[in-house]
Amino acid sequence: MSVVDDYLGSVEPTRRVVLERIREVVLELVPYTEECISYNMPAFRVHGKVVLGFLSCKKHMSIYPFSGKTIATLGDKLGDFVTTTGSVHFTVERPIPEPLLRDIIATRLREIGAKGVEDR
Repeated sequence: MSVVDDYLGSVEPTRRVVLERIREVVLELVPYTEECISYNMPAFRVHGKVVLGFLSCKKHMSIYPFSGKTIATLGDKLGDFVTTTGSVHFTVERPIPEPLLRDIIATRLREIGAKGVEDR
């Protein structure tokens, strides 16, 4: 088991499904990523830099692209999701749409100079 498996095992089942889908998308787009814990959250690292992390909080879930630039770059596409400088918040009832998640991952990969499956 990986550290991400351990974390997901502790998450409430309906939230776990949403976070597992995020993980699947990351691994599909960046199969060479390293799963890790960064800033006390499950994350995915490429070339020593984190591409994305996620967390289940009391009232919502969040993804963290570990870059304020990613959120700023995609500001218009994030619509009415609650955001901070470095995170996007969502719920089970309103998860991040997969095309938007893919955009977030692709944007972060470009920032760190890494390639995903779609860039190869």
